[in-house]
Amino acid sequence: MTWKSRIVAALAPALVVPVLAAQGLAQVPGQAPTPAPTPAPNPVVLKVNGAELRAVDVSMMMGSVQQEVRRSGGTISNDDLVKAATQRLIEQTLLAQEAGRRGFKPDKERIERIFDQAVQGAGGLDKLEADLARVGTTARHLRETFEDVDVVRTMIDKDIRPKVTVTETEIEQAYKSRPEAFKLPERLHARHIVIACKPDADEATKKAARAKAEAARQRVLAGEDFATVAKEVSEDPTAKDGGDLGWVTHDMMLKEFADQVFAIEPGKISDVVESKYGYHVIKVEEKQPERAQTLDEVHDRLKQMLIAQKVADSVQGLIQQLRASATIEPVGSPEQAAAAPTNPS
Repeated sequence: MTWKSRIVAALAPALVVPVLAAQGLAQVPGQAPTPAPTPAPNPVVLKVNGAELRAVDVSMMMGSVQQEVRRSGGTISNDDLVKAATQRLIEQTLLAQEAGRRGFKPDKERIERIFDQAVQGAGGLDKLEADLARVGTTARHLRETFEDVDVVRTMIDKDIRPKVTVTETEIEQAYKSRPEAFKLPERLHARHIVIACKPDADEATKKAARAKAEAARQRVLAGEDFATVAKEVSEDPTAKDGGDLGWVTHDMMLKEFADQVFAIEPGKISDVVESKYGYHVIKVEEKQPERAQTLDEVHDRLKQMLIAQKVADSVQGLIQQLRASATIEPVGSPEQAAAAPTNPS
């Protein structure tokens, strides 16, 4: 993930939830409410060029990091999570300080929108303030956290990204170096009629559903328009569009469904196909084989990818410069100091 996307992700109101949930203040869906705890301590855990960073700052950043890990399908130990979040917090603080030195300000309107979303997510300002107070922080501090993130975003957009250039030669070299990255898989345009039936339905219900699907199939085989029949009998949200699935690849569908769909020739109608959703009748309208995209097709997307990578590299280089001259001081007990490493991981 690039620094730009990390910064945008960190602006999400969901940043508040992990620390509240950790303290028993935010109810997780499907779980019974937990009793409100006593006010939690919120010690200073480190100083970055004199700026105090507290336990709640690390906790909120842990939530952001954990969300990224989950989205990528990975896992992370609690110790590594604390270290990664602390390093991210140090870097964000250094960048925010540098943005201030360069004269950049956070976007007030954007901060208000983000803060309002946090308020709404908490159930109102009073509720947000009460929840934050119980973990040792304030709504004002939360707003300042959003401002720190936003001012870095502003600096990147206005002072780093504009200085990044990508040449046509670089684009062509990137295209030639990874041909497999620009292949389009086989895909097809299909329609289907669905007669809904739950997997645990009794045999009589399954038999009736299959018969209904077969009756629809026979109407199509007899010459009726597939889309018209789908609109009339299909029990799927796609019915209103004549059962149109659009262009799909094999990995976009259930395997047992996809295997049968991709075996159908264009213009043909399938037998009744069973899935966990019920019984399907499928028509393949058109197929496109796997092919390599041309440089012209991927040019603009590839250029933006290269720009994003160069921006990330520039930001990382700036971070290293800032760390070299920064004063980063762990504060408090050995346990707190261990959660605040001063060297890059």
